[in-house]
Amino acid sequence: MITYSSRDDLNNFIATLSNDEKSELFVYTLYDNRDNTKVLECLAPAISSLNSRDTQTLSTLGNSHQINDVNYAAICSMNCKMAQVMSMLGF
Repeated sequence: MITYSSRDDLNNFIATLSNDEKSELFVYTLYDNRDNTKVLECLAPAISSLNSRDTQTLSTLGNSHQINDVNYAAICSMNCKMAQVMSMLGF
């Protein structure tokens, strides 16, 4: 996973990613069994949309109950577009 020494470092790293890379990272951080709250707090507001492949992957993971509960709760507590996406997908 991502290692970083500060929130600024994490934000700077995320700023270098393409939207497709952010989309992939978003799905991974929700699936990963570690607490990725800090990554999600920086990543979720930086994503304009998920690509269609990652939307399908996220749907598959959600329907098979493979999304980490801690990471899911973290994203759902945020006021951002990705929280709305998760709500629309109905997990």
